[in-house]
Amino acid sequence: MRRTSPLERGRLAESGAHHVRFEFGKVLDNVRGGIILRFVSGVVFECVFAGFQPLNENSASMLTSQSGDFRLLIVLLLAGANTSAQTRPATGPYATPGEMKKIELQLVHGSELPPADPKSIAGYRKDAEAGDATAMHVLGAFYQQGRGVPQDDAQAMAWFRKGADAGSAGAANDLGFLYQNSRSLPHDYAQAMIWYRRAADAGHVEAMNNLGILYTRALGVPQDFAQAMSWYRKAADAGSAAAMNNIGSLFQDGSSVPQDYSEAMKWYRRAADGGNAFGMMDIAYLYRHALGMPQDCVQAMAWYQKAAELGVAAAMKNVGYFCQMGLGTKQDYERALLWYHKAADAGDAESMYQIGVFYLNGWGVSEDSAQASSWMQKAKDAGLTMQAE
Repeated sequence: MRRTSPLERGRLAESGAHHVRFEFGKVLDNVRGGIILRFVSGVVFECVFAGFQPLNENSASMLTSQSGDFRLLIVLLLAGANTSAQTRPATGPYATPGEMKKIELQLVHGSELPPADPKSIAGYRKDAEAGDATAMHVLGAFYQQGRGVPQDDAQAMAWFRKGADAGSAGAANDLGFLYQNSRSLPHDYAQAMIWYRRAADAGHVEAMNNLGILYTRALGVPQDFAQAMSWYRKAADAGSAAAMNNIGSLFQDGSSVPQDYSEAMKWYRRAADGGNAFGMMDIAYLYRHALGMPQDCVQAMAWYQKAAELGVAAAMKNVGYFCQMGLGTKQDYERALLWYHKAADAGDAESMYQIGVFYLNGWGVSEDSAQASSWMQKAKDAGLTMQAE
């Protein structure tokens, strides 16, 4: 049975942009009298120049906070947090900020590209125009990623289609990906299914995984966890670490199979052993939340750090949070700030906000309201929604 509590797992990862939950959650901020109130749908955290105090999770809560002679009494009516445009409805996999989180669906497309210098691009274009399917695929990937050419999903789709028609399974998979996830073109899940299926039938491993995602999320087809598991297993048997991680998610959620945290851990470890950073994060999540085993924040911290060292901003943020809160390691604001900066440099808006909170409260740095304001504005500019009570 899928859980929908705001502090539960709801995970999603697509196209290398991993939308995940973090412990401190999406924030709707209200700064009054030096007290920062942080709101999460159903949960409130109070920050009074110290740590965070989680309050009871209710539809409405009354918070009394005191600082010197200043007393603040607020009735907080807790509505759902405003999440990003990628947020999914509670009826299926969804992505909201919250704890580090597990990645439920790891969608994979493309491969490592060759150099995109002008001479190389000209060579690929010449070969593509001569009918080379691989060159068509590579040229499409250059346009999709904006490497050496202006980013252009329409051009990418055109070259992927040519490559797929010429026999490239990779181009067919990436064409399916664009139909599912294009940033500028209309989404067409039925077409995504057609092209993923063509690629999968040609033996493309990640297309098999991506078919599983469509069945899991009911995109272009009725939701069917059994079909999803079947495709994930085919991809996993062929070596896809992303599919192994997705199988673990189905066991963790109890989707199409009995809920089994031990089996989930087994698959997450297989994914992690294959170098999958999100498998590492999921292992950490099980340890952190005592799912199928005693809680072990030391192990959780170790696995988050492994994922962080592979460059995943979500993991960097979690390492920062564990250092901030003293979970699995000694409390160390300076180290926390270091990891928040790494995550912020990777584009993580919540980490930008956290840096602002550190400056505002003088945690690991000198109090600096100007810096605090600057970082909070950066977070807002990066997409973090802030709203006064």
